[in-house]
Amino acid sequence: MGLAGALKATHHTAVIRHHFLPKFWKVTFEVVILGILIFAIGAQWLPSRLQATTHRPEPLTSWLPHAPAGWSSEDVSIADTEVMRARVDEALNFNEGLFRIYRRGGMSFGVYVAYWAPGRFHPRLVFYHVPDFCWTGAGWTMGHEDYARELRAGSTPLWHAQYREFTRAGSLQHVLYWHVYGGRLSGFAEGPHSNSTEFLDTLTLNPFQPRHEQYFIRISSATPFEELWPDPGFQEVMARLAPLGLAAKS
Repeated sequence: MGLAGALKATHHTAVIRHHFLPKFWKVTFEVVILGILIFAIGAQWLPSRLQATTHRPEPLTSWLPHAPAGWSSEDVSIADTEVMRARVDEALNFNEGLFRIYRRGGMSFGVYVAYWAPGRFHPRLVFYHVPDFCWTGAGWTMGHEDYARELRAGSTPLWHAQYREFTRAGSLQHVLYWHVYGGRLSGFAEGPHSNSTEFLDTLTLNPFQPRHEQYFIRISSATPFEELWPDPGFQEVMARLAPLGLAAKS
């Protein structure tokens, strides 16, 4: 190829770059933008059709017994003031929340339940709701820890519970808690000690997979659970909590 041929080839290359490459990148950019828009619309539209539905026919206030055998109860505000209630609602974004204290003689125990409808709250955010953070942030000192306590409600085996002991100003509280996502332990409430196979599955939620309802359930008492567990009234409460997702599945 002579000089004239080389110049002609160079001219053709310049023409291609000038006329075709800008069009190629323009089309590529438009395709990418279109793909992002389709994905975003699908992420909003599909989950509403893939959400798991709740099977609880009653609100939490009536689902849990008010006066189990030999006990009385009182519903306590999750926060003490209107401002704090607004902050709690905003931070936790739950659909329902209940804190009920049961008393009998000199014994008492508190049951806290928070419920989120499918797609309402990312399971990972519940991790910051566990007593390990909330209670220690309120001045309690965490002591003994058990990351897989085996329990039963009557003859029904429950998912392994998280057990903690907290002390503050000479007061000791025994605490059990669970975070249930889609009827199974989420793993987020268990942190790095989790043995739950659901942990990695829900670490990054796929918008095209079903979203599930979730519960955070906490029981606290100054009385050791070894003493409370055989009590018929306490077992009545646990029997009502079990269908909310605490009953272990194979």
